[in-house]
Amino acid sequence: MKLATYRDGSRDGQLVVVSRDGTLAHYASGIADTLQQALPGVDGVADIGPSLVVVCGDVSPGVGPAAALDAVRLLALACHWRHGEAHSQPDRPWGVTLAPRVVTPDEVGPAWRGGRMATFLTTMWNGRKLGIADGADQEVPFGALIARAARIRGLSAGAVIAGGTLPTPQEAGDPPTWPRGYASLAMRRAAERLTLGSASTPWLGPGDRVHIEARLPDGRAPFGSIDVDWVPAQSDGVAPGWSRS
Repeated sequence: MKLATYRDGSRDGQLVVVSRDGTLAHYASGIADTLQQALPGVDGVADIGPSLVVVCGDVSPGVGPAAALDAVRLLALACHWRHGEAHSQPDRPWGVTLAPRVVTPDEVGPAWRGGRMATFLTTMWNGRKLGIADGADQEVPFGALIARAARIRGLSAGAVIAGGTLPTPQEAGDPPTWPRGYASLAMRRAAERLTLGSASTPWLGPGDRVHIEARLPDGRAPFGSIDVDWVPAQSDGVAPGWSRS
């Protein structure tokens, strides 16, 4: 089967099926409207993971964390998508969405320090605030992550290193509280099990909308925002498509 995208003036274009000799094409709208809808199929349950990522220059094998940090060329805001079997917790990477802009470290000023970036990531789920995470709370700094990735073979320029889903703080108490909410649906469900005995928050589902934005301490949003719609699945089982405004 040969697939192509027909430029129709929309952002993603129209998916078409092309004949073997390349002379004819037919719209695939009965199966999927775009190539995105025809790819990354997900059965079971899905979750989100807001995080920060860096793009590196060349990194030599065996470099230490401090020297590895010198290889950072660009910073970006990302959302990682995870999936799992039905009735289980999403635990496997599926894909990633980047905010529309990447920036050099000097653009964020003192917010970039020691391999972490102090920026508040707000995650909205269906118009409601899910949580606010702080990039300064990233568990492992980027210098150590880059050094770990480059330990054996080094890294070529353009390598992207993800910092992982950022946590939200928990305050001790009986029961404990999460004053800034939750970074992911899994975290919220875990809190519900701990405080209420069972989880009531559903996983990401058809028709859901996710909005993620990162703001520096001075209020700037250097990366723009991530806006993703989970489009309902096609009746024939084609995976939902993604869109970003």
